[in-house]
Amino acid sequence: MYVQSVEKEIEKRRNRDMNRKTLKFVVDILNLTFGKGKETDYFWDSYLMPETIKNFKITEAMKYH
Repeated sequence: MYVQSVEKEIEKRRNRDMNRKTLKFVVDILNLTFGKGKETDYFWDSYLMPETIKNFKITEAMKYH
């Protein structure tokens, strides 16, 4: 009985830690994507725009942007 109680507490703590890590990850991604700064500019210029152009074939639209 005591072992099950300890295991449940460990599982609760593990879930809390995972929730915290997941929340931090989501906030970091949103800040990277929609933020303002060197990291965001680099992300958009070096990764996000080239991948978007390649995946959605929007080369023609980019000529007018």
